[in-house]
Amino acid sequence: MAILHINIRSLSRAKGANAVATAAYISRDKLRDEQQQRNYDFRYRGGLQHAEILTPQRGEGHSQAPAPKRSELWNQAERAERPRNARVAREYQFSLPHELKPDDRIALARRFAQDIADRYGSAVDLAVHGAPPSGDARNVHAHVLATTREYHAQGLGKKTAIELSDTHRRGRGLPSARNEYRQIRARWAEFANEALREQGFEANLDPRTLAEQGINRRPQTHRGPVVTEIMRRGGYSYVAERIQAEQAAMREQERANDRNQPSASLDSRRRKALESWRYYREQGRSAQDEAHQERDARDAAHEPGRSRPRDLGR
Repeated sequence: MAILHINIRSLSRAKGANAVATAAYISRDKLRDEQQQRNYDFRYRGGLQHAEILTPQRGEGHSQAPAPKRSELWNQAERAERPRNARVAREYQFSLPHELKPDDRIALARRFAQDIADRYGSAVDLAVHGAPPSGDARNVHAHVLATTREYHAQGLGKKTAIELSDTHRRGRGLPSARNEYRQIRARWAEFANEALREQGFEANLDPRTLAEQGINRRPQTHRGPVVTEIMRRGGYSYVAERIQAEQAAMREQERANDRNQPSASLDSRRRKALESWRYYREQGRSAQDEAHQERDARDAAHEPGRSRPRDLGR
């Protein structure tokens, strides 16, 4: 059964994000950051099923110029932002229905990516990834990396509407950012349901939250691909331990509530779980740093003159 999962995040320079590096990762490409004079090479990662650049086909951002090259686009996006805390790009990551054929999944992802480009007038970098060899075969997903500025034939222009603050949005008669995200989520559900029904599947992906649907069930906790891969290999993850501790605390609290028996507050249990996680994280940080240094040294010895970036973990 297809699931509705879409995550929207901004790439902030203040948090170490880099548009060139992210574009290289999702497209499994080799790109050079001209400002930092650094190469990002993710061709070795594999798993890429489709990648392309899309530009607006209607609206103010409609560009008559051909789609730019990936390296040119994202270096231009980095140069356009001067502040150290600037948003350099926005990423939309979403699961693709595993029931669809590969070509149909790509067509669906492409339709959504083009809709984002037309809605905000931005240039977007679409990449469709297959499931990892050792993972769940249904984990086919796509990344849409969008510029934070409108794309024209002359290049990047003013900030797109989704990047505006709620104050500026109200002044333009636009919904709040929260409602904007809900509209994007609803739009994706609409496209996915249409694609599934066209192939004869009963589809009703609901973009509403569980609470909005009247479902009294706790949402699943998203561990993320990095933690999932560590656990799949039999490794140890401090984040996974924290999540498991919090889930165990919630289950115990729910059982106690069902029995109408007093129990320690859920908040206090969460605090204890968080304190325990922080302790283990500090204990393991030095060992983790040593492992990274050892890996970087091994890579440098294997390929002299090449600095391989750390996996961005998405």
